[in-house]
Amino acid sequence: MRILDAHAHVFPRGFAGKFDARSGVTVLPRGKVRKRDGEVVSIMPEKYADTGFPPEELLGMMDAAGVSRAVLLANSITDLEESARAVREYPGRFAAAMTVSQGPGAPGELRSGRSRGFTALKFEMSEGLGYTNPGWYPDFRLDDPEMEPVYRMAGQLGVTVAVDPGPVGGRTYQTEALEHVTGAFPGTRFVICHLGFPQVPMTDPARREAWRRMASLAGRPNVWFDFAALTDFCRKEAPDFPTPPKLVRAFADEFGAHKLLWGTDAPGALCAADYGRLLGLYRDSPLFTEAEKTLLLGENARLAYGLGDYG
Repeated sequence: MRILDAHAHVFPRGFAGKFDARSGVTVLPRGKVRKRDGEVVSIMPEKYADTGFPPEELLGMMDAAGVSRAVLLANSITDLEESARAVREYPGRFAAAMTVSQGPGAPGELRSGRSRGFTALKFEMSEGLGYTNPGWYPDFRLDDPEMEPVYRMAGQLGVTVAVDPGPVGGRTYQTEALEHVTGAFPGTRFVICHLGFPQVPMTDPARREAWRRMASLAGRPNVWFDFAALTDFCRKEAPDFPTPPKLVRAFADEFGAHKLLWGTDAPGALCAADYGRLLGLYRDSPLFTEAEKTLLLGENARLAYGLGDYG
């Protein structure tokens, strides 16, 4: 079985001290960042004193777990040069996502990024680290007519569009916009991150219905869902985490195992469990057949991100 991590991140060594003017985020030592509103959150375990998580660190974890390749996704503080370096220096081990500006220059940025080896485009929609941050594009809409040339060109260039919608029920959760663009551009591949960001447990009827509407996009042939970092939604369950595999099983039963991509969200998810555990929750689970595991852990990501052979 060839295994592909469909959702990971890298940060250069010595990342602590960086300030991102778009998001207003300051990178602090020991794996933390301070958001514009003053909230301090962890983006990796405290053992990373300089808040650096370079591709070499991730590669060591991948090799130990038997993971062939990883897709490096992006947000407002991602160092795209580090992602580009990973793709360049470790051919066949990494694919990477870029970001683009809002406005008429975006198609040119997409074409330029593709020429540099980026094969995905990431829309992080959260207010903290994403497009809708007050210092970036607070009124950003995925269905903005100015973005239509981007989606069209992504399909032409073989670039997959990944979307982290942010928490269900929030203003960044743009289900209608995704319904529009995934339908309007059937030749473009879309991946929705974190299983559409379910509320765990899903006890609120309105949010449960909002999540189900998002999840139903899996019925479209050009849409997949990654299930990275579900452990973050139920940290009190550590170390066993019984809920994440059950959520994935239920999703597969309704929409098909061929619509799901395993990913870790390393290094952030390493605050909840180590890399091997993030894989073992699904690789070793009796809830999935071996054929389903082949799909969930690699084959689906190969198709969704257009990666051809890998490892």
